[in-house]
Amino acid sequence: GYLPPAFRQLWANERLLNVVEQFIGPNIAGNPVWNLRTKTPCNEQTTVPWHQDNAYLDPCALHTLMPTAWIPLIDANRTNGCMQVVRGGHRKGVTATHTCCAGGTWYVDLSEDEMVETLGVDMERDVCTCEVPYGGVLLLNNAVPHHSLENFSDDVRWSLDLRWQ
Repeated sequence: GYLPPAFRQLWANERLLNVVEQFIGPNIAGNPVWNLRTKTPCNEQTTVPWHQDNAYLDPCALHTLMPTAWIPLIDANRTNGCMQVVRGGHRKGVTATHTCCAGGTWYVDLSEDEMVETLGVDMERDVCTCEVPYGGVLLLNNAVPHHSLENFSDDVRWSLDLRWQ
């Protein structure tokens, strides 16, 4: 595959790598799974359901901390489909049971009831809406439950996610 120079520069950005190093130590490798995402207005197929990234990976990946930097390429807010995370959903160190495939897509889906039962979270209290301005970064790991809100704006919301291990 081809990784555009601007993405390579961002992936190797010293400030990002310094933060990643605090999580996983100095031996940092870029994970080959990265995405440039478009979130078109009022399109269910670009609205990612609740999930943990581990649900897409081999079960042994749960024991490898993989920080992810979600980088919106425009201001991301409730209107254009920012992300939500579930505070503390990673603390049990388990991957909850996901179903496939949500809404005619290849996305896996993690039900709110399953999160409450398996991850011990309170969906009323623990859901955090993450509005991130252009130039900002949302950091999470492969066990944090998250999803995107639907884009109700008139514009495409672009984002990039990069992973390390």
